Amino acid sequence: VWGAAAYREDQLRTVGEAAGRAIMENVEHLPNISADDINGMLTEALRQVSAARQSNHQLCRGATYVGVEDMSPADVERWLARNGLSLDAVYASTVVWQANLLEMIQRAKRSPKRHGKINSQDEQAFQGLMMAMMSDPVIMQLAMANGDTAALSNVNVCAVAESVLRQVNGLPDGTKARAWAAVFDMPEFREGMRQARQMGF
Repeated sequence: VWGAAAYREDQLRTVGEAAGRAIMENVEHLPNISADDINGMLTEALRQVSAARQSNHQLCRGATYVGVEDMSPADVERWLARNGLSLDAVYASTVVWQANLLEMIQRAKRSPKRHGKINSQDEQAFQGLMMAMMSDPVIMQLAMANGDTAALSNVNVCAVAESVLRQVNGLPDGTKARAWAAVFDMPEFREGMRQARQMGF
């Protein structure tokens, strides 16, 4: 049984790594995906987070994350498995996300969308977004926890993520698209990609 489980895990890892490499090799096309595709990603992320919150998944509880930052890589892997995030458990949803990204890349290759740079209207929209978040009691609960373990334990992480995704999804499509494209121009992103490629990704 253990041998079969290890073999399946190797298979799953191989498939995931192959898809990941394909995405990395075409990452330069991602800034040019359409606003519809960006909205699709937000909608799917919101759907998954909302489902987790409604089922009161253990990963929604702030207490689940206490101490994670001090864990070794092996401890983190065991923590993931305990919380339903083993490779086998997340394989199906991971493959769907990877397949969707590859399809978006193909559409961007055929018909690239040039979103342009962030403008003053976008900046005003971002300011409105920040004000809305600051007035959201769910988000403020996390902000006020400020690393305090007891306060963090009472935070519903999924409710916070759901609120943030809803606020972001409410931005104008053009603003979301230009913000998405801007991420790929950030020095931090470019450096991350450079390091990832040096490591063989």
